[in-house]
Amino acid sequence: MLKIGCHLSSSKGFLAMGETAVSIGANTFQFVTRNPRGGSAKPLNLKDVERYLEFAETHKIGTVLAHAPYTLNACAQKEDLRDFAYCTVQDDLHRLSYFPEAMYNFHPGSHVGQGEEKGISLIADLLNRILEEDYKTTILLETMAGKGSEIGRSFEELESIIDKVEKKQQLGVCLDTCHVYDGGYDIVGNLDAVLAEFDEIIGLCRLKAVHLNDSMNPMGSHKDRHAKIGGGSIGVNAFAAIINHPYLRKLPFYLETPNELPGYQQEIELLKRTEIKYNDLKLIDDNMPVLEKAEAEEVEIKAKYEGYIKLQMAQVEKVRKLENKLLPEDLDYLNLKGISLEARQKLDKFKPHSIGQASRISGISPADVSVLLIYLEQRR
Repeated sequence: MLKIGCHLSSSKGFLAMGETAVSIGANTFQFVTRNPRGGSAKPLNLKDVERYLEFAETHKIGTVLAHAPYTLNACAQKEDLRDFAYCTVQDDLHRLSYFPEAMYNFHPGSHVGQGEEKGISLIADLLNRILEEDYKTTILLETMAGKGSEIGRSFEELESIIDKVEKKQQLGVCLDTCHVYDGGYDIVGNLDAVLAEFDEIIGLCRLKAVHLNDSMNPMGSHKDRHAKIGGGSIGVNAFAAIINHPYLRKLPFYLETPNELPGYQQEIELLKRTEIKYNDLKLIDDNMPVLEKAEAEEVEIKAKYEGYIKLQMAQVEKVRKLENKLLPEDLDYLNLKGISLEARQKLDKFKPHSIGQASRISGISPADVSVLLIYLEQRR
């Protein structure tokens, strides 16, 4: 089952977040631990926590992701800012001790002119100080786009941080699709190669979560501007490949797109419709290596990914059908893709059931038709 959720406001408490997640079809969610721009957190309401945990168990809400405030900079030039980062992370991890399934994600920081080596060293120092205490929560370093002096713009930089931390078993990585794409990693045209590179440098065993965000900019732009799913340069097909990838599909996915709740609900529905079901994936899984239990830093994955995308997209196309009637939200999406009203009317009138036929009838390119077949799949 796809583990999918979105970023939710924590202003009304944990139970409210759980209820909101379920109401939009999510089975997990992300929240910021305090004001996104920094400052103190509200006192923890233990009764609310208890009620949330009961609700989460009943409704099978999976691993939630707590996100540190965006102003946190573990490698700031000023000592008082680094002290703020330390105290914030320490307090957040203490509060998360009440949530056994939670993970904690933060942006590594910006070295602000000190240089990458110094920035990496400062981040590792903070983590070593934090992990002197017996926290159980897994801490995730987020992949960054490389804007300004950000640390984490490359897999090598993240590995350099991890390498300097003593308790490596408590560290993982959250891969942000917009960030890595803006950072120059071709997850659209060569996802397998990107994952192989991640595995070689960091190890796929450390990849614990994925932020699903389209990008407003082209690959390698280093801009970090999130777009709605299908509304940017990454596109729906790439997200279908990402959530169905044998080494990614069991991870939790968190949407951080520029949306309100109705928009998140539509994106969750869209991604669920692109999910390949268990029986279709069994053939893929049967041909993937079985990983033995080992310490995270000792695991080596030496698998070749060649050919799996063709198989999985063939399965996607096999189960997709055009709807008999286009719905209003579908029209919004088609407008975004620049598909003409005339082409949409032809598709609606003739109801083609293959990519080639749909392309000939509507004049839409086969690539766009493939996207539409995924997006307009019959609602279950």
